[in-house]
Amino acid sequence: MTPGEVLIPGAVAIVFVVAWFVFGLIDATRRDSHRQDVPKTGTGPIPQPIPQPIRPPVRHSAGTHRR
Repeated sequence: MTPGEVLIPGAVAIVFVVAWFVFGLIDATRRDSHRQDVPKTGTGPIPQPIPQPIRPPVRHSAGTHRR
């Protein structure tokens, strides 16, 4: 095997892997309209609990407690 038979396919493979990495990096960091629909963790408003009405205390009559 001559060096050209080995180096050219190796160089093509390295260029392919580097291009795939760069494309993936650019794709992961760009802002698309379809990516904005999905809420990311920690970026949205914090949901507040719904306030419950305060109930008055239950009053027991003195006549209901028997010994």
